[in-house]
Parts: sequence; structure tokens; C-alpha cells
Amino acid sequence: LDLAEMSLLDSPSAESIERAKATLRAYGTLDEHNVITPLGLQMDRYPLRISSARMMVEAERYSESTRAYVAAIVAAREVGGLQLFGRDIGRRWQGANGLTEEDTSDHLVQLDIFIATQGMMLRLLLKDDFDGHNVGRAHEQYAKIAKLANAYQTYLLPPTHDERVDIVHCVVAGLTHSMYKHAGD
Repeated sequence: LDLAEMSLLDSPSAESIERAKATLRAYGTLDEHNVITPLGLQMDRYPLRISSARMMVEAERYSESTRAYVAAIVAAREVGGLQLFGRDIGRRWQGANGLTEEDTSDHLVQLDIFIATQGMMLRLLLKDDFDGHNVGRAHEQYAKIAKLANAYQTYLLPPTHDERVDIVHCVVAGLTHSMYKHAGD
């Protein structure tokens, strides 16, 4: 069904609908005639935001462990992140004394934190500046997403360097909406 052709009580603007279609076409989920593509059907299996679903479909090209890691990243993204942010909140989870030394990718930081928080008690989560509610929700979401990807692992170990490279490929596939073409000055 085409949302633009539907009569709704509170319809989105035509511009909003066209931007949404353009985004779906950029991800390869709709063709030029606005028909769902095979990639779109694959992504539809995951009840996630489009970028997260695209990451999971890309992960299907890789090993079971890579799929599990990407599922953990997606779960953390879907709940809004694992860290607490705000005025006077530290970042004890970051740097050499923290739980991650990652400084090239926020997505890999989320993975490191997800792995570090497995089984962590609430008081320790709060002490290390984590959102205890989001951490719990992310671990629940991980179980659902990883099972859909046939990659559920009860306990994740840190990924190897090569697995991290594969994970980045999956993340980039899901960030199509964040890529830009230089148009001169």
C-alpha cells in the first residue's frame, strides 16, 4: 500500500512521504516504481528501524559470531544507548581504566559496553554511568534479534580484530542515510 494514496485522519505531508520513500530507495528496499525489493523483504524479517534491519541483513553474509555482535550493537541502538548522558555524568566506562578503549566508532563502543555489562549488577551499572533500564532492555532485545539471525549466544566474548572489521562493514551498510556526496563548494 502506498501511504500517499491512503485517506488518513492525520496524514503526513506529501514531502514527508516522499522523503521516506527516497530513504527506502537509498537503502535498496524500494525500486524506482516503489515496489518492495528482495532486500526490502529480507529486512522486513527484522522488526527494527530501517538502518538496524539493514545492518542485520548485511551481517547474514558473515559468521555466526559476527551476526551475534551486530545483534548486540543493534539492540543497544534500538533502546537508545547504554550510557547515561547529561550534566555532571562521568564516563568511567571510557579509556584505559574503563570498559572500552575504542575511539573510532560509537557502534563498537556500544558493543564493548554491551559485552562488559553481561550479568552486571544494577549498582555497578550505575557506578559506571550506565542506564540500568536500557542495559536490561538491550540484553532482552539482543536475545530476540540474535535468535532471528540464528546467532544467539548466551555470553559474548570480545571480538577479534578481523571480526571487528566485519562488524564495521555491517554497520556501514546500515548507515546509508548518513553518507553524502560532495557537491562542490
